[in-house]
Amino acid sequence: MHVQDYLLSLNLSVRQQTIKNLLLLFNLAQRKRIITHVPVIDTSIRELPTSTPALSFEELKRIAKLIEDNSTSKPLAALLSSFSFYHGLSPSQISKIKITDVDINRKKITISGRPPVFLSDQEFDTLQKYLVERSKIKSVETRTYLVVRRIGVRGLYEDKPVKTGFIAELIKMLTDHTPRTLRMNCFYSFAANYGPQILIEGFGLSITNAKRYGKFEDYLLEEEIEQQKIL
Repeated sequence: MHVQDYLLSLNLSVRQQTIKNLLLLFNLAQRKRIITHVPVIDTSIRELPTSTPALSFEELKRIAKLIEDNSTSKPLAALLSSFSFYHGLSPSQISKIKITDVDINRKKITISGRPPVFLSDQEFDTLQKYLVERSKIKSVETRTYLVVRRIGVRGLYEDKPVKTGFIAELIKMLTDHTPRTLRMNCFYSFAANYGPQILIEGFGLSITNAKRYGKFEDYLLEEEIEQQKIL
């Protein structure tokens, strides 16, 4: 337990190297029969990719305000940005949402392969504004997907998901960030505030993917500390 307490006191930037060093030491001690077990969790941690920045709190506030301020004038762009920023949805997941997946009464959207999305009052209001715009698109009654766009006569009756590039373009124009940046910062923020387990249970990420965000190793160490206390 003292080892885990010590590791939790270290900064993330040096903790992984310290764990590796301690593993070498404890493994040697175990082989020499000085100790009976290795009191360090041997788990690989993948850091947040450097190509996707962790945004500052001020920048996150700016994005939230942009989404709110544009909910009336640009409801589709605001809704798409909200999906990525608050719920961690990818353009591919968004494009596959069908009208039948939207439960208006419960303010819920069913997402294939992960837990459903529950909308805030602001998001629900934005959704309703977009649905009004959507109803004005020609031949929209033939479209089963939530997100549609005005297209030429040639593809007028094609019922296919919009291209992910169309979604990414609208999000980038509104927020100045890619959907990937918003999505990963959503996961980063939730993991930092509530622990990585929420990414698995609330967002449908695998344990391997959850390790990429925030302080997953802290969660594992805290679990180990609790087990040691019980013993």
